Amino acid sequence: MLTLHVILIVLAVALVAMGRIEADRIHRGCESFNPSAPEISGSAFVAAHAVLSGTAGAGAFSAFQLMSVTADAEWSHGELSSMVSQATAAVDQQEREPA
Repeated sequence: MLTLHVILIVLAVALVAMGRIEADRIHRGCESFNPSAPEISGSAFVAAHAVLSGTAGAGAFSAFQLMSVTADAEWSHGELSSMVSQATAAVDQQEREPA
């Protein structure tokens, strides 16, 4: 489960980093790759930033929720000992009863 936590957090950081790239840098990259490409509007960058930030937030939230669920699902030593003793007592009782 730890691997999934790490993947979600790294993905969220990568999405935030992608959303923080400046529009001028993207324009320069597009012009150097394809000079005849149409100009990308500023609203497209705002929409992309919103989508990337929202997805990163959802991924981070999911990672922390998963951490919480994982922590709550773990058994303490006392709980585990109690369950084992109850199970062995039940098995012993069944073996003593005549069939």
